[in-house]
Amino acid sequence: MADITHQPSTRGFASRAYVVAATLSGVLGMAAFARAVQKPKFDEIDVQRINIIAPNGTPRLVISNAERAPDVIINGKTYHRSGSNEAGMIFYNEEGSENGGMGFSGHTRDGHVAANAGFMFDQYGQDQTVGLTYDEQDGRRSAGLRVWDRPNQSVTLLADMVEPIKLMPNGPEKTRRMAAVRDSATKLGLGGAQRVFVGKQSDKTATVILADAQSRPRLRLVVDSAGVARIEFLDDGGHVMRTLTGSDAR
Repeated sequence: MADITHQPSTRGFASRAYVVAATLSGVLGMAAFARAVQKPKFDEIDVQRINIIAPNGTPRLVISNAERAPDVIINGKTYHRSGSNEAGMIFYNEEGSENGGMGFSGHTRDGHVAANAGFMFDQYGQDQTVGLTYDEQDGRRSAGLRVWDRPNQSVTLLADMVEPIKLMPNGPEKTRRMAAVRDSATKLGLGGAQRVFVGKQSDKTATVILADAQSRPRLRLVVDSAGVARIEFLDDGGHVMRTLTGSDAR
């Protein structure tokens, strides 16, 4: 005869419920972890600026349009960028100071064409030391490799001199003061010098220019638009002292 007074064990039921709950929790936890480590994927995004940062929050790379381009950061201090901002990329070193970048622009306004692009690498604590550049103004185009000498002093010495002038309204006084400061900086050896240019000039000559420590061209290798080649030696005033042509080599 069946014992109708027998009841299932409460302890066994609780144990089975715990096992089910624990298993379900583990499954859900694994699913959540999988979602957390899965990298998001996009077929296409629209964005005005992307900031790439180090784990400690230090900027390492910024990609942006012209309107969202960052100001210059050097040794933790922010400076207004000379000229207009451009779309492109800005590079930063491990200390968060700007150390190069790429920018590009091009437009037609009032019937005049203007375009430029640059890919620059900065000397540590200084301005650009090597770069690839392109510039166009109404059909006159230049493009090439440029190399600069930069002083050992920090670029912040020059930046601190010109920063107050950048904030002045545009006009003759601003132009005069900026020219005076840049002249003083040159005399103090703070501005640097372009020592090498290899490329095409706006007059359609293929040119190599080697300059002295004051940016004065001292040797030019030229092939003009007609295909005529020459070598020019210049004095410190920019005057050609001697010219060698193909006929001189015979």
